[in-house]
Amino acid sequence: MAGNGCSNNSFLNQSSSNYRPTIQFGVSTATACTGIPNAGTTTGLTTVCQHQPFEIQLIGSTFATDLIYQWQSSASIAGPWVNIPGAVMPSTTVSQTSNTFYRCELSCVLSSQSDFSTPLEVNTNPNFPAGTYSIGAGGDFSNFTSAVAALSCGIAGPVTFNVIPNSPVFNEQIIIPEIYNSSLTNIVVFNGNGNTVTAANTASSNATIKLDGADYVTFNGLNIVNTSTNFCYGILMTNNSDFNIIDSCNIDLSSTFSTNSNKNAGIAITGNPADPISSGNSGTNNSVLNSSTKGGYYGISIIGNMATAQNTAGNYISNCTIEDFYHYGIYVSRISNSYIINNSISRPTRSSVGSFSGILHSNAGENNLMEGNRIHTAFSGLSGSATTSYGIIHNGVNASLGNENMVINNLIYNINSSGPINGISSNSSGFIKYYHNTIILDYPASNSGVTKGASLSSFNTLDFRNNIISITRSGNANKYCLYYENLQHINSDHNVLHLNAPNGASYYGYTNTPHITFSDWQAANSGAYDQNSVNHNPLFNPALPNLFIPTSPLVNNIGAGLGITTDINANLRHVSSPDPGANEFTPTVNDAGITSIINPLNGVTPAGLHPIEVELTNFGMDSLTTASVSGYITNGSTTVNFGPVAFTGPPLPPMASVTIQLGAFNFISGQYSLVSWPANPNNALDENHLNDTLSTTICTGLSGVYTIGAGGNYPTFAAAISDLSCGVIGPVVFNVLPKATPYLEQLDIPQISNASAINTITFNGNGNTLSFATTTHNRFLVRLNGADYVTFNDFTVKSTTPSFNFGIVLTNNADFNTINNCIVDLSSTYINPGFINAGITISGVTGNAVAAGSSGTNNSILNTNIKGGDYGISIYGNSVLLNSVGNLVENCIIEDFIHTAIYIANVSNSTFVNNIIRRPNSSLVNAFYGFRHVANGQNNIIASNRFHDAYSGVTSNNLSISYPIYHQNVNASPGNENLVYNNIIYNINNNGTTYGIYNFGSSHIKYYHNTISLDHSASTDGITVGFYQFQFASGVDFSNNLISITRGGTGLKHCLYFNTNNSVIVSNHNVLYMNPPAGPHGIGYYFSSQATLADWKANTGAFDQNSSADAPLFTNPTMGLYRPSNHLVNNIGASLGITTDILGFPRNATTPDPGAYEFSPSTNDAGITALINPLNGVTSPGNQSIEVNIFNYGISNLNTVNVSGYISNGIT
Repeated sequence: MAGNGCSNNSFLNQSSSNYRPTIQFGVSTATACTGIPNAGTTTGLTTVCQHQPFEIQLIGSTFATDLIYQWQSSASIAGPWVNIPGAVMPSTTVSQTSNTFYRCELSCVLSSQSDFSTPLEVNTNPNFPAGTYSIGAGGDFSNFTSAVAALSCGIAGPVTFNVIPNSPVFNEQIIIPEIYNSSLTNIVVFNGNGNTVTAANTASSNATIKLDGADYVTFNGLNIVNTSTNFCYGILMTNNSDFNIIDSCNIDLSSTFSTNSNKNAGIAITGNPADPISSGNSGTNNSVLNSSTKGGYYGISIIGNMATAQNTAGNYISNCTIEDFYHYGIYVSRISNSYIINNSISRPTRSSVGSFSGILHSNAGENNLMEGNRIHTAFSGLSGSATTSYGIIHNGVNASLGNENMVINNLIYNINSSGPINGISSNSSGFIKYYHNTIILDYPASNSGVTKGASLSSFNTLDFRNNIISITRSGNANKYCLYYENLQHINSDHNVLHLNAPNGASYYGYTNTPHITFSDWQAANSGAYDQNSVNHNPLFNPALPNLFIPTSPLVNNIGAGLGITTDINANLRHVSSPDPGANEFTPTVNDAGITSIINPLNGVTPAGLHPIEVELTNFGMDSLTTASVSGYITNGSTTVNFGPVAFTGPPLPPMASVTIQLGAFNFISGQYSLVSWPANPNNALDENHLNDTLSTTICTGLSGVYTIGAGGNYPTFAAAISDLSCGVIGPVVFNVLPKATPYLEQLDIPQISNASAINTITFNGNGNTLSFATTTHNRFLVRLNGADYVTFNDFTVKSTTPSFNFGIVLTNNADFNTINNCIVDLSSTYINPGFINAGITISGVTGNAVAAGSSGTNNSILNTNIKGGDYGISIYGNSVLLNSVGNLVENCIIEDFIHTAIYIANVSNSTFVNNIIRRPNSSLVNAFYGFRHVANGQNNIIASNRFHDAYSGVTSNNLSISYPIYHQNVNASPGNENLVYNNIIYNINNNGTTYGIYNFGSSHIKYYHNTISLDHSASTDGITVGFYQFQFASGVDFSNNLISITRGGTGLKHCLYFNTNNSVIVSNHNVLYMNPPAGPHGIGYYFSSQATLADWKANTGAFDQNSSADAPLFTNPTMGLYRPSNHLVNNIGASLGITTDILGFPRNATTPDPGAYEFSPSTNDAGITALINPLNGVTSPGNQSIEVNIFNYGISNLNTVNVSGYISNGIT
């Protein structure tokens, strides 16, 4: 490559795919011009379109300084020639409307002489004539491609293409580049007239319609259908495509339903044609109107150039239906001065979907308006989805004062999933005004997922006023109307915060801590929020479903005047005191209704004659002074009418209620229907009949003893639970009749009305078996779903499938229940370690053994054997602030689990005692967690449990890690310490790393009187530590414990290992016995390893000053009896308030024994401990002395002893 003025040609140095090309320029200094310069030759295009910019330049001209260039043009080569203004460089850009000649006058200043370049003639192709043309068979153009080709030289004026109605499908891609001479006046319009364009897009050609730098193009009334599954854009605008309009078009990407590719979008305005959300030169002032998109990963995306002044601006998305996208309805980024208004965004049919984001605005932008959008029906095609949902989200969008983004009059509803939901969310965004939005989170079938009406976090001002949030969603997870972070930047007031969820913990707000009551919320942050807000039910008009127009006078006109003049339906708003939410409304004046049954309480009654009482409520704006109430009760065969009963005062103010007695009814048995209604409020016609009538059921509750099984009171459990679900009026006992084969049923027990500590429900299994084939969406055999005071006695609950098994599930605030003397047999899961099986789980989510949420409290698991599962027992409380409390796990055998026997989180004031935790049979196992406590909890007791035989069923070399007792980030408080005492750990029989007790950053735990024997002599490898402390913790007390390490293998071994130098630990009065056959070892580690107890004491000066390193001399470890016998470790403990040992025997009150057992060594006890001669049992032939070592195990001095023995070679 050569350049004018360069002394050397450039060259490429090893240019290939592996090298970057190297360009070398040699530069020489130009000399001053002399004489007549050489102007050279004019070069450039020889044919152009009208108004097309193009470049002309010189070649072969003089290279010198002091030259002057002046370009000229002429209609004829003979002239006259006219200077082109401003064209005074060696090259210039021009355009033309007719054939033209070009030359350059080159003048030397020093010589005052000039030369003219050889002229270049450039011919002109005319612009496409303005007018109206047709596309289709017999039309001016047969297809879109030929019509677009006709525009290649620009347009002379406005152009309209009418597609012939009812044309066959056009199978083509429409690619429109820049159109010369297009403008606000010279527009190009394609009227589709309902016709269809279809294409099978590819990665390199991914748009059915592509505007590639085209401006002022309109598509009307066209159906755009893509048939590919990937790389699909219905319409793509890129490369500075501006002022274009998509109107009344339907973009169908339903072919993408089967894929989750993020390269699919209905309409994309993007800087990179390969990516729907790539920044760059995309386009501005584009409009998408009255159109629909179906499918794609994105419905519509608009992406600006950069997060500065080059945001894309002036865009409209209005009156569109955007549905069945995979993830995002509308995705905008780096966008300003744009409008997203009056759109419907939903996913009504698509079954393959990801998370739901109705409208997402990321990165920069200001002066945008999101108004009147309806965001709804997020998961109707995928029942049971648990993925996350956002109605409207701003992420990293910081506007400026006076240029705020506006989010007003939007309606969010029917977000029908069990996953986490955020109605409106702002993350690191500022200067946004959220006014008059209605957020309805009401999915009754949800079983999990945190719910947040509005979740706002900002470092700049967010204004959240005049909104309605109504949360009636079910599920065990926490629910918040408002969730605020960075509190000083949020203005929140004049809102309606309605919270009436049937289950799960519910909070009006969150400000670093949750606020349960509305008054708590108003007092939060020094009374900063919602002082003029209300927590009333808005009472949406049921006659207008999905409009969510309130009717309650208590929320009428409570808004502040914020300049929003119309509502979502363009109705005028009250100027000074508008209604909150998206709809302006006027409540009725005279309106009454029956809202609940007062008696029988909860609709449950014993047989006999009982009064019937209902609640009359005033829904009108005027006080209610008179009304009449009527009703009837029927069981289908007999009907009894009541009333009218007159109400005559005292006056009821708006939304107040009063009890009305209709009469009395004689209940016999079964279920009854009660219907009641008022009439003539204030002696006037009721203006709203939709809230008049109460229809409910009354049933005679159970009480007494019943049988289940063939010939019993109930043939099946399902029949018994059906009657039980009505409620109880006294204690209920179900005795299960003997059955030779299992009862093949799934038991699902809901909340039971009137159940209490007196009105208990007991199922006596009498040794019968319950069995059910679980599936991925139906994982439990027995579930207490909000049920309280239920006892299961003497059942075998047996799974038949290898995965998705939860033997017994307690969830949805299932409290005060008891599992007693049962066998939960998940041995079918031995072959499938998949983290989706659990024996008994108390969890916030039915399908997850370790999920936070409204699980249950005060539940007991007693005398029960659990076999198999990834988890044996799990208990997971609601949150750090709302722990599950009062639980008891006692006298259970938990065995052959995959990895965790007992797992608890967010649990306090609970007890785990006298349990056996082992894996004697299962060969397919992972790490061994005996007792695992994570997250949070205090005042728990872990006592007298036996952890042993962790890998007895494993025949291969197993290197899994072992944690018999494990605490992670469990921080109690002084006076509320967790207690771990009288536990015994032994026979952790594998080659992996083993920690007897492991403390990971957990404070205020007392480890007392535990026996840890790490004694697997056949081990060949693995680190071994009796007690390991890692990460800072305070208030850790490790006293009166016994650690004995005789494990084989080459791994490093320590009795104590304190890995965090600044943790606050007490360690004393312990037995620290270290006698491994191999491998490096030491008594303790703190800053460095200490080989002996003397070194350990001297090194730290604080730890184990009263401890012993003597052998405990266990009585019979092969039988699991790890009671010491050595008097040297007798009574060396400190008095710590542990009054009994693992067997319940009393401890010495002042000097108890360390370890799990209290013991008394024998007075006279001697034994042979070693052969002294022959040394090491090796001798030469001939007579030799036989010498042995005698050890005194007794507490008295050994003065005399008789020693006997024999030697044999098997013959003599």
